[in-house]
Amino acid sequence: GGPSLHDAADGPFMVTGLRLAAGKDGPDRPSATFKPGETPTLIFEVKGFAIDQAQKGNVRLRVGGRDADNVPLNEIDETAVQPPATAASIKSWAHVSLPDYAVPGEYRLDVTVEDLVGNHKVVLSPPFRVEGRPFEPSSTLVLRNLRLTDGEDGAPRADAVYSLGGTVWMAFDIVGFKAGTDKTVRLQEHMTVTSSS
Repeated sequence: GGPSLHDAADGPFMVTGLRLAAGKDGPDRPSATFKPGETPTLIFEVKGFAIDQAQKGNVRLRVGGRDADNVPLNEIDETAVQPPATAASIKSWAHVSLPDYAVPGEYRLDVTVEDLVGNHKVVLSPPFRVEGRPFEPSSTLVLRNLRLTDGEDGAPRADAVYSLGGTVWMAFDIVGFKAGTDKTVRLQEHMTVTSSS
């Protein structure tokens, strides 16, 4: 089992029915484990928000995520919704996209839900785990587990014998690269096949 997700409240303002899923329409993940490239999503309901003179609420949602080293996964995403007075609650969700190169470890989804009319705030930081093949980190750029494969996602080849006109596929793990300030990684790859002569 994963972490137990508890309701949270500030005065009458409540965030309830919390559950983790793989995307807002994806399957529930009670184990709170995700793989690189997936979208950990916290689904919940907001109740008890105050109503202004225009008979509307004003609920603001701020979402971010942190990796195992406490490094932010993204810029803070902010959205606001103005539910009518007739709405007793609103269903909402908060997600973060994991990069394909996310390393295994304990991550957090940081969610702040604010009632801007009633001036109440609930802060949630549910933990989740990213699972992947463990690897030895490197301070410099390194290629590891170099292997010839049968196709782009194919199994490793038993031999290195090719016919003329055949395609050579090579798979490897890249370790020790750095992300830019915009959280993107830019790698350039070049492969040459030379004959024995």
